[in-house]
Formats: sequence, C-alpha cells, structure tokens
Amino acid sequence: MERLLRVEEVSKNFAGIQAVSGLSVSLEKGRIA
Repeated sequence: MERLLRVEEVSKNFAGIQAVSGLSVSLEKGRIA
C-alpha cells in the first residue's frame, strides 16, 4: 500500500510540474508573438 501511495504522490507532482511548464511555455509564446 505504501508503494501505491508513493506512486500516486509522484504522479500528482509530475502533473503539477507539467501544468507549470506548459503555462510558462504558453507565456513565452505570448511574449514572442
């Protein structure tokens, strides 16, 4: 069970990182355009 919990936490963190990086990419695109 502990292992499943860790995997869930990692995937949550990964989703958060992806959202943040996607946001910064769109912000940079807006600046360029």
